Amino acid sequence: MSVRDFEARIAAGDRARRDGEFSAAEAAYREALRMAEEDAGARDGEFERKHLAMAEVLCKLGRLYQSMGRGLESTLSFRKCLRIFSSVSGDEYFQLAVARDRRAVPQS
Repeated sequence: MSVRDFEARIAAGDRARRDGEFSAAEAAYREALRMAEEDAGARDGEFERKHLAMAEVLCKLGRLYQSMGRGLESTLSFRKCLRIFSSVSGDEYFQLAVARDRRAVPQS
C-alpha cells in the first residue's frame, strides 16, 4: 500500500463527507479500507495484527454510516474498529480516533 495513495483516499472521503456527498465518501473510505486490508493480510483472517490504519478507516465509516442513519452498519464498523484498537494499543486509542475524525469532519 502506498501511504500517499492511502492518505489521498482518506482525504477525499473526508472532503466528500464535509460536503455532504456521502456516496462519494463511502466509496473513498471503502477503497482506503481495501488498501489497508490488503497491506495487512486481513483477508486471511489475521484481523488483530497491528492494523491501526484499517481501524481508523473503520472509525470513519462508522461515523459516516451514523450520519446516514445506517445504524447497523455503523455499529458493525465501530465494533471492528474497537476490536482492532483494543488488541493493538488499548481501548483509549478508539476514543482518540473518534476525536481525530471529529476534527477532520465536524458534525453539522
